[in-house]
Order: sequence, then structure tokens, then C-alpha cells
Amino acid sequence: MDPRSSKDDEIVQLLVKHQNALRAFLVSLMPGRTDMEDVMQETSLVIWQKRDEFEPGTEFKAWMFSVARFRVMAYWRDQKRRRESAMPEELLNRLAEQAAEEGFEGIEKRSEFLGECIQSLRPEDRALVLRRHLAGAKPGQLAEEMGRTSNSVRVSLHRIRSILRHCIRRRTHLAEGGAA
Repeated sequence: MDPRSSKDDEIVQLLVKHQNALRAFLVSLMPGRTDMEDVMQETSLVIWQKRDEFEPGTEFKAWMFSVARFRVMAYWRDQKRRRESAMPEELLNRLAEQAAEEGFEGIEKRSEFLGECIQSLRPEDRALVLRRHLAGAKPGQLAEEMGRTSNSVRVSLHRIRSILRHCIRRRTHLAEGGAA
């Protein structure tokens, strides 16, 4: 087998294997941004373009997160140029460092817990939070669709996020060997 083809196959396998971790990492650096998926695709493309720079046997996930961090920095710079909301680079660096300190496995585990916690929500709460954060629907749009006020939708989303934070903290504590 061609060594180039073998390395390409390995990169594809590693990208697929760590896709959820990459998504969780990007969410931590781009909270609430609906264009996070675009940055994820750009990151995957850059990883593919720079695949020759990856040394087999080294930590792929750390290398992938480094590439992702630079893509996110470019995203926020573009936002700043367009005079749209932008995350200060210092804050972005702190978030990335915090994610690295907590360990990439911790991000992946919290992402898994988030999925479990979302499934445990009441169906109407689950639908609301998924419409807001996955589909990118604005509170005003959701309010109109649901026949509610924008403020009541915001209050519901705040309550649901609090429930999810509490659920993730509880599951993390239990996973670390804490008592229920």
C-alpha cells in the first residue's frame, strides 16, 4: 500500500474519531455562535491541507485543537473587521488555555453529558433549546412560532440552560467518584 494513502486514511480516521471533541472545543470558544459549524468545516479543511505536518504517533487531538484555535482567532478577527460582535483575543486565549488545562477528554465527556442531559429534558424544553442552539432560531422568531412573548422565551431558555448546567455538573461529579 502507498505510504501516502495510508497516512491519508489515518488522518481521516482520526478526524472522524475526534469530531465530537472538536465540536465541543469549538463550542467552548464560540459560545452561542450559529456559524460554529462553518469554522468546524474550515478547521477540518485546514487539517486536511496540513496533513503532511502531522507526525504519526504524536497527539492528534492536541494538534487538531491548535489548528482549531487559529481558525477561531481568524473568525473573531473577521467579526471585528466587520464591526460585528467579537471576542477579545485575550478572552479567547484564556478559554483555550482553560480547555487545555481541563483536558481534552474532559471537554469530550461534558459534551457526552450534555447530550444525555438534553435527552432528559421535557420534550417541549428539549425542542426549544435545540431550535435555539442547533437551528439558530432567535428568541423573537421562537416566540412568534410559539405564540409567546420574546421575554418569556428568553426566561424559558435561561431556566433550561440552568437545568442543563446543573445536570452536567452532577454527572461530572458522579463520574469523578463523588457521591450523588
